[in-house]
Amino acid sequence: ANGTILNEVPTSPVLKTSTFTPTFSAATKMSTFRPNLNSDPVLGSIPKVEGDYALGLAFYQQSRYREALSFFLEVSKNQKNPNYPAACFKLWRLYELGRGIPMDKAKAQMYGKVVEEHVHWFIKQAQVGTAEAQVNLGVLYQYGQGVTQDDAQAKAWYEKAAAQGDAKAQRNLGVLYASGQGVAQDDAQSKAWYEKAAAQGDVKAQRNLGVLYADGGHGVAQDYAQA
Repeated sequence: ANGTILNEVPTSPVLKTSTFTPTFSAATKMSTFRPNLNSDPVLGSIPKVEGDYALGLAFYQQSRYREALSFFLEVSKNQKNPNYPAACFKLWRLYELGRGIPMDKAKAQMYGKVVEEHVHWFIKQAQVGTAEAQVNLGVLYQYGQGVTQDDAQAKAWYEKAAAQGDAKAQRNLGVLYASGQGVAQDDAQSKAWYEKAAAQGDVKAQRNLGVLYADGGHGVAQDYAQA
């Protein structure tokens, strides 16, 4: 059976809107999933001064999504937090894709509206060279979220982040080349970008390579050992 190629972004855009403030309930605290502050090795590797967003990002990058969620929710409660837009972006993605938590389209839409309201923040952060913001902006252009859909812009921003070694950007470029979205379809380029991301431990890129080797074709000889 054919495998499924994974990228990092939602498969459908959220409705555009004007200024929007999310609402919260006690249930959104998700305190059950907050890790032990004294014993967790991830928490021990992040300086406390970095705050909840850095902690959430550290768990997110290890695919510990339920724990990451609690930190992003904390950040999203304070619109004055400098990482408020970025936290809402992560919450939008978590709820849209159901990563480690039940998929929730209503919450995805809620946080997606916040992301759209702050699209200029993402542009500014990307322009000053922040790799994470460049990837996020690429996602916004790829799916027309708060901006006019533009595959060429998505590719350009992914390339800027990939040049800084960002594994998500490298994987997303692999997906673009695999599908021919905004670029000439190129299996060799796709595989090369997956390999770059996989070498950094990106699990989704590793899975995509496994799919290529298991299925064969697309410029790759079938090889179950490699898969």
